[in-house]
Amino acid sequence: IPGVPQTGSSEGGDNSYTLDGNYLQLFMDKSKYVLENQFNIPTKSLAPYSKGIRSDRFKVEVTSLIEIKSPYLKGWIAYTFSKSVFSKIYKAYIGEALSQIDEDSLDMVCELLNVTYGCIKQELNKEDKVLDIV
Repeated sequence: IPGVPQTGSSEGGDNSYTLDGNYLQLFMDKSKYVLENQFNIPTKSLAPYSKGIRSDRFKVEVTSLIEIKSPYLKGWIAYTFSKSVFSKIYKAYIGEALSQIDEDSLDMVCELLNVTYGCIKQELNKEDKVLDIV
């Protein structure tokens, strides 16, 4: 989740961060863009929810993470999927059914995340907010 330094926090001092809804929206928009336009996978936006105690709502079986470090933004971008959702995305992108989750099939999730990160990085560069290469 992208966070920005709170006012008054300093280098080497307070490491407090706050969630910035504008960055979160950018991440969601670019994720949707990449899935729909570059991976040809239809998406549907739903209302956000907190998992809280009900961990049965979404089973995480496949995950890819990128850490974000910059003076403007710190946090993680993560794609997490249940096996059934991952299988559907894999089939839509690769064009064949997923036989098993292995290192080769997981590369697709890493590629999806890298392409999304690149789109986010390109957008933030327009605002002179440079993100590190990952």
